Parts: sequence; C-alpha cells; structure tokens
Amino acid sequence: MPESFSRQVIFVVNGPGEISGWLYPLASSLKRELPHVKVCVALAPCVFSSGAELAVVRALAYVDEACSVWDMFRLAATGRLPAGFSADLPGIVVHLGGESYFSWAIAKWLKQKCFAYVETPFPLQRRFEKVFFSGFEKIADRALPANGQIIGELMLDATHMRCPERATRERREFLIGLYPGSRDYLVKYTLPFMSVAADLVSKAAPQIRWAVARADFLPMDFLRDLPDVNDGRPLEGQNMRFEDGPEGPALVTTAGTRIEIRANADVLPDISMGLTIPGTNTAELAILGVPIVLILPTVWAETSPLPGIGGHLSHIPFVGRYLKRAAAHLYLRRLKFLAHPNRRANRMVVPELVGPIRASEVAEAVLKLASQDLEPIAKDLQEIMGKTGATARFLAELRPYLEAGDERARLDVPMA
Repeated sequence: MPESFSRQVIFVVNGPGEISGWLYPLASSLKRELPHVKVCVALAPCVFSSGAELAVVRALAYVDEACSVWDMFRLAATGRLPAGFSADLPGIVVHLGGESYFSWAIAKWLKQKCFAYVETPFPLQRRFEKVFFSGFEKIADRALPANGQIIGELMLDATHMRCPERATRERREFLIGLYPGSRDYLVKYTLPFMSVAADLVSKAAPQIRWAVARADFLPMDFLRDLPDVNDGRPLEGQNMRFEDGPEGPALVTTAGTRIEIRANADVLPDISMGLTIPGTNTAELAILGVPIVLILPTVWAETSPLPGIGGHLSHIPFVGRYLKRAAAHLYLRRLKFLAHPNRRANRMVVPELVGPIRASEVAEAVLKLASQDLEPIAKDLQEIMGKTGATARFLAELRPYLEAGDERARLDVPMA
C-alpha cells in the first residue's frame, strides 16, 4: 500500500449506468482533489449487469482497488475485506447503487460512516450519516429524511466531463448514433433491428452517416461476430458484415449501409441525432442537446432486464419466462414516458416508439425528426436537464470526513 494513502473510500455500485454516470464524476474528482484517499469499488448485484463491470472498473485510472459481487457479499456478511482493501485506513462507505443493506453492513463492520446517493427514498435511509438525492424524482418535503439533501444529478457532470469539446466542435456531416445498449443479450436483437431502419433511412437520405456508440461494457469481439438473426426471433433484423479497414471498424448491412463502430466518447462530439433504447444514454444525449428517437420493441419482453423482483422471475422453471413477460408489460404500462428528458418535463419532447413496432415506423420517425430544425429542440433538452454542480456539492459534504488528521469518519460502534 502506498505511503501516501491516509484515508479510504469504498464505493458500492452496481450497474453500467451508475458506474458511468455516478461513480465516474465523483470518484475521478475525489482522486484528483484528494490524492491521499484510496478509492475502492465493491460491486453489488444488478439485473441490468452486462457481466463486464469488474473488468471495466479495474481499468479506471482513478480506482485503486475493486472487488467482485461475491467478494462484496462476503464483506457485507462477515467483514472480511477483499484483497487490496485496507482495514487500517479510516474512511467512509458511499452507496451508489444496489441494495442499501450491503453498504450499511460494510460500514458497520468497518465502524465507518455511510453515505448514499439515490433518486428515491429507501427503507434504511435513517441509518446512514447523510443521504443525497439527485432530484430527478420529485420528493415531497415530508418524505425527505432529516439527514437527506437534494444536491442535483451527478450524471450532468459526468456527461460534460466526458465530452467537453462538443460545444466547440464544428459538425459538417449529419451523423446518427445508434445506442443498442451495453448488454450483449440485448444488442444481438436491437442492433440488427436498428440496422434495418438505417437502411430505410439511407435510401431516402443517403447523405446521413451512421455510427454505433459502443459502450465500454460491450466487447468488440461480440460486434465482430454478431449472432445469426435467423434464430426464430419475432423482431426484424439482418446479418451484417464486419469490416476493419483504414477508416476504422464498421458493420456493413446487406444494402451497403456502413455503420461505424466507435466508442461512445468518440461519437458524442460529432453526433447530430441518436436512435436509442431506454437507459442512461437518453439523459446523456439530452444533457448535450442531442435530439433522439427512443425505441422499445416489446416482443419477447422477457429478454429485457427489470428492476426489483421482476428481474428474477425468469429463473422460475417452466413458467418463469411468461411471468416475467407479464411483469414487463405491467411495468411499461405504469410508465408514462421512458426517455429521461420526457420524464423530467412530463411531456413528449422527443419521440418514443414502444410496442410491437416495425423498422419502417422507426425509419419514418427518424426522417421526420431529421428534417426539422434541431437547434430549438437541443436548447429545450438542455434547459430541461438542468445545470451541473452536483459533484462539487457532494465532495464538499464528504471532504471533512476525508481530510488528513480528521477522525470523523471512524465510528466506535460494534457490528449489530
């Protein structure tokens, strides 16, 4: 352990959205401002997991140590620290996703104070030192706990940190970014479906360029060898040819449409529009003022992850897939909007196509949006998503517990 580490923070985080939207701005800023703090990440289970979270987190320059879900379970249950985590460093635990009990239990074993960043109230919140709310979900004053505070959305900071050059980048070509998801079990359906729509759009507007915004959690090897679409799926799709030439990797459709494969961070500065499934990326694109068309084909709904117990129904023998399909449709009926800017504004700012949709419908929606003046939509999106500053406010609250020589992080309370 380097001599310079005098404090430790254990971030408990689960899915890709929380890692890229919450952990990234907070942990990277903390490491830059307080280099004496050891940054550790414990992964919690998540139905939205891609399976690549541990590898991605371990590769982050601002993370000193990371542990698997299994090691996190053992730490929460027995207090046994994973390799690289330090028992002799005072510090704090920060809950950024997953079941809050795990974060609370880890803090108790280490006799440290626990903080949380969440969107909605949760049962254990009064046992935490402080609970910070994003403000995305409206919370009545009476529901805000005494230790609660609304500090804003970390995702806003994450997006502008990830793409600082978009505001000054000159965009001469019309580029549509495809966001098929970060999990291979969804991408194998969504990307071939999107490619059919891309062919239809390109036939009417051949000047449009295309790029897959590949998430860090999606291996390039998966895109090199996408599963055969002739597997009985009810969703439209086509097999594509992978090319890796001087202009970079790309997928080529049967009609000859070239879809570049680029990291999301490389797509964001140049993108004119997005075609996406629901997720964190709908917020990221809106923050940058990028108009989108959101799609969610509902055929085989049981293949999609669901929050809570609904995400585990498919494991029930024989009837599980049908129960999860019913739960998925029930969940969708409860949601008025799926895109983040639509949910924030409580109106249809960008189009959403949900149901047993066809590629021709998607193409029509894309062409309709592309034909409009996008500047007013971009300004509307950015106003809806709000302003940055949540990371600075969060770190200001944590800093007193992490300054060298300050022992406020230590709790003299045994494990209950």
